[in-house]
Amino acid sequence: MPTETELDCAIRAGTNTAYWFGDDASQLQNYAWYEANSESRTHAVGTCPNKEVDCKNPWGLYDAHGNVWQWVSDSFSITNKVMLGGSYNYNENALRADYRHSNDKR
Repeated sequence: MPTETELDCAIRAGTNTAYWFGDDASQLQNYAWYEANSESRTHAVGTCPNKEVDCKNPWGLYDAHGNVWQWVSDSFSITNKVMLGGSYNYNENALRADYRHSNDKR
């Protein structure tokens, strides 16, 4: 399992923007499954909301934003692990590269 820093680096793929494709949240509809377009369900890895774009980031990572949260080895507390990337049922803010979430690891 990667550390938070390692996964953050992989999600950003060398960028310093809110999303690997830039700062415009309206573009998420092309690259990520999230609350606005997921129909409240996960989707197969590598499928893109917009079939006309390549939705993997510059380092070849699919679902860098959205679809399912990504666990990392770092913790918020003894029982809560850090998660990055957002999910199919979260809004565009939770899909930002700098957004951290936690959940009980049990």
